[in-house]
Amino acid sequence: MIKVVYDRSTTKLTVEGHAHSGEPGHDLVCASASILVYTLASFAKNTHKARQVKKLVVKLDEGDAEISFKAKS
Repeated sequence: MIKVVYDRSTTKLTVEGHAHSGEPGHDLVCASASILVYTLASFAKNTHKARQVKKLVVKLDEGDAEISFKAKS
């Protein structure tokens, strides 16, 4: 099961686990979740490079991800 938690107060997204809806490497649910997480991570990195956010944290591991940042005031 994939567990996704978004904490609005800290602007933090965590994703944990696997869907186990198909063979490893052929699991469309995991692939879909992964591409969304990697897209968000890319957006966060680009936004940080443009100096629109600060304190960027991007951790991407197999089955686990954490993305957080602070908006500039």
